[in-house]
Amino acid sequence: PLGDFFIPKRRTRRDELVSFARSRPLGAICGALIILVVLTAIFANFLAPQSPIENHSRERLLPPGGKYFLGTDNFGRDVLSRILYGARISMQVAAVSVFVSLSASLTLGITAAYFKGKWDFAVGRFIDVAQALPGIVLLIALLSVFGRNVTSIGVVLGIASGITGSRVIRGAAYSVTAQPFVEVAKTVGCSPWRIMFRHVTPNVVPIALVLGTINVGAAIVAEASLSFIGYGVQPPTPSWGGMLSADGRPFMVIAPWLFWAPTIALALVVFSINIFGDALRDRLDPRLRGGK
Repeated sequence: PLGDFFIPKRRTRRDELVSFARSRPLGAICGALIILVVLTAIFANFLAPQSPIENHSRERLLPPGGKYFLGTDNFGRDVLSRILYGARISMQVAAVSVFVSLSASLTLGITAAYFKGKWDFAVGRFIDVAQALPGIVLLIALLSVFGRNVTSIGVVLGIASGITGSRVIRGAAYSVTAQPFVEVAKTVGCSPWRIMFRHVTPNVVPIALVLGTINVGAAIVAEASLSFIGYGVQPPTPSWGGMLSADGRPFMVIAPWLFWAPTIALALVVFSINIFGDALRDRLDPRLRGGK
């Protein structure tokens, strides 16, 4: 009888989210925190109680409390407002960096795995040279060419991480290009670019997404490091790294809130991104699902 047959219900995105939250609750909490930070960055001009760059000389180095929830810095600027606007800078740099990084890593990795031969050798040596150079020196050299605005910093960080990340994509694409369906596509006359775009790329996208998630945290830390040494976003534009260097370091003894506020914000965001990236990797990689 027909009642003996069971037709499984198609899982919706809501079902996938619920399943993800139940199987990896810490990853889901971190994902929610990331969404909160992104929304904070988008609506910083509505959420910030004060202007992040307006000086109040009579209210310098006020401790947290009262009118200023996180206190003020050495120019009398509201630390909470600068933290909120600093999230916008970090998210902008991370978004640009991840887009450039994924574009570069997918292009280099997939073409090297598909064409092989001399092109694969050239890409491999190019990656070796990029990895042999000290990371901070390479970033400073590229910033001297592209400039030191938010977009340029994101592009430079994306290029650097995309070159090194292309090795991971290349390894994944190698296994895909060895599959029979790629040979069938070649046999029926599909062009190399069509095969790479329609058949190889979709099979390495899960790995690329996980790689991109991990690169978000790396880009935020790199931007903070560049701002800390004076090569990032220029003041008075607030950034977490700049707040640690220009504001937090000189006054960390007499005004410790200037150091702890950006440090805690940076640590929470990077921790959440890394944990969410690990959970996403476990979810998307069939070898790590453990039969779930």
